[in-house]
Amino acid sequence: MHVSRFLAFLSVGFFAAAAQAGVTLERPFSDGAVLQRGQPVPVWGRAAPGEKVAVEFAGQTKTTVADAGGRWSVTLDPLAASATPRPLIARGTNVVEAKDVVVGEVWLFSGQSNMAFLMSAMARPSERDAVSPALAQREIATANDALLREFRVDNRPAERPRDDVPTQTGWLRWSVKTAPQWAAMAYFFGKRLRAELEVPVGIVMCAWGGSGCSAWISPETLRGPELNALWPEDVIGWRFNLAPSRLYHGMLRPVAPFALAGFGWYQGETEAAPYHNPYVYRHLLAVMIQDWRRAWARADLPFYIVQLPNRDNEPRWVIARESQAAALGLPHTALLPTIDIGQSWDLHPRNKHAVANRLANLILGREYGRNTWPGCAMFDRVAREGAALRVHFRDAEAGLRTTDGLPPAEFSVAGSDGKFAAAEARIDGATIVVRSAAVAAPVAVRYAWAPAPKVNLIHSGGMPVPPFRSDDWPVDGQEMMPQPLPVKPKLAHESAGGALLAGNAEDWHASEQVAALRESAPLVLRGGKAGSILVRGFPVRPGGDPSPALYWTAEPAIEAARGLTLEVRAYVTRIGHPDRGLDLEAGVRRADGTFRRYLLTVFPARLHTFQNNLAPRNSQATETRVLRSDLDLQPAIYRVAVRADGVAQFYYNGALVGTTTGETLTQAVPARSYLRVGKTVAAGEWIVNLYSVAYDLTGAFAPEKGAAADRDANATDAEP
Repeated sequence: MHVSRFLAFLSVGFFAAAAQAGVTLERPFSDGAVLQRGQPVPVWGRAAPGEKVAVEFAGQTKTTVADAGGRWSVTLDPLAASATPRPLIARGTNVVEAKDVVVGEVWLFSGQSNMAFLMSAMARPSERDAVSPALAQREIATANDALLREFRVDNRPAERPRDDVPTQTGWLRWSVKTAPQWAAMAYFFGKRLRAELEVPVGIVMCAWGGSGCSAWISPETLRGPELNALWPEDVIGWRFNLAPSRLYHGMLRPVAPFALAGFGWYQGETEAAPYHNPYVYRHLLAVMIQDWRRAWARADLPFYIVQLPNRDNEPRWVIARESQAAALGLPHTALLPTIDIGQSWDLHPRNKHAVANRLANLILGREYGRNTWPGCAMFDRVAREGAALRVHFRDAEAGLRTTDGLPPAEFSVAGSDGKFAAAEARIDGATIVVRSAAVAAPVAVRYAWAPAPKVNLIHSGGMPVPPFRSDDWPVDGQEMMPQPLPVKPKLAHESAGGALLAGNAEDWHASEQVAALRESAPLVLRGGKAGSILVRGFPVRPGGDPSPALYWTAEPAIEAARGLTLEVRAYVTRIGHPDRGLDLEAGVRRADGTFRRYLLTVFPARLHTFQNNLAPRNSQATETRVLRSDLDLQPAIYRVAVRADGVAQFYYNGALVGTTTGETLTQAVPARSYLRVGKTVAAGEWIVNLYSVAYDLTGAFAPEKGAAADRDANATDAEP
């Protein structure tokens, strides 16, 4: 090792050891911190294992002992609001002190770029909005409120939970010097709370531009029953702000359980992008809210959602808005409509003050009893009245009106054929009556169901009515939802693994390398029903010798419109290739002439699949999706059920583990549809016990729940 590097190594090790030898406070408990009033306040940090720690604040002293990992925590009794700066002191073998600590209201704001949008960005000139930049410039120039503070969590992804809270800024007081660094949502929201509540206000900003909802969810929850087959555990190659669980581990979880009044969430733009799913978002968001509440051990922690505003040329935003509203099924949640105040030409509207002030009014009314929130009429139900539909709302007792005195705009109705036509609407007290000359017998109504509708309908108190629809007809992204399939334990065509390897399986023919190597070391055959494949000496390395690709193909008369099912019983014990294992593959020519491939690849303990990458910002033509990464190492049943609509459902031992639309092939397109099983890549080592292969061309079928691979003598005697 070079001398300078060696000295640097010793230096880092020395100071790291020195830091662990004394007590420290975690970064949210630093100079300028705002602590939540009226709640128990956890305080934590690090020390030497077994070190005694005492924490002092506002006349309280709490003691503890650092655990074997050097972590310690105490909980202060509920505190009264106080603008008086006081020290927060931790004593051990040393003493650390956070100065100028005050007590008031603390909110955590999260989401993507619109939540994190800086005051400096808002202040930049805009050709289409001169008001917002001018306002931001004035606010920055006159910034002076030492009791309004923001703590910025750095954009730091992590594959495992961090022990520390990453931040470069610490707590920022609102001043001329720091104002450009503030998130605009944090400032304008905090300013309103300061004026109304007259207590210190702190905003913990924990947001990353372009981030996906699943990035903020723990892996345990992604594997849990609420999501299960709806979302992959990981997508190889996704950026860190999209990769599942990375921001939960690196940014959100380290902040817990810092005492908070509640959460604000402004995110959803990414969910409508081609590489995400705006319909599945309703499931992701609901479980994320519960996930965060578990992290704070508070099931009642308020959660406020900023609904996506109007936006040109983003047709999937209507579905993302509906998914946001679906989260209101959880208690202690509320939705902030912004369909009337977006700047439809801009992904990042400059008028953050309008959104933040409206959010502040909602929270002040709901959480603090202030007379700031007039209410918001939410869709309830629809009733048929001859050739018209009457739309009923919740919380509309005070009535409805329009902003311009004209009839309500942006309504449409449809008959049983599902074809929507523009509708005339009129206000009748707390209801709306809609009809269209083009639809004689309407059964469904939609309102503001467009990317950038020109709305004028408001609650009598001034809040816009959020977009809604009364129908449940399929929308974009919904096709990826699992469907209940007929259960069929035994498929029509089944062959024993031993017969397949020996070349005696009906309909299946082996690759050239199988025939060439059948009597040699890489391919081992055993008696009975099962067969064993052993390929060694071919690790994945640049320039290495190619490994034999050993697979079997069937080309039955596949009809895409009927669906099909492919199943393999196997015990996969070794895979040397990073992306491809034991492959279960179906290639299907669709009725529209396209050729689609569905591929489930099995590794010891994990499952991958592949699907078209529709995001132009990513370089790869396909996405590698990790469906599961914590499976038991044992014989198992793997099933691919391709539905007639072109979506495949994957099963592991009878449990549904994922769906995919597969890959549409545009190069080297096969002449015929096919089924394929085996090691289809010429790289990597491979050890697999193959018990049986089966298929059925009469439809997509689910296996029995709790199905398990055979472990009789004929199976176990085949292990390599």
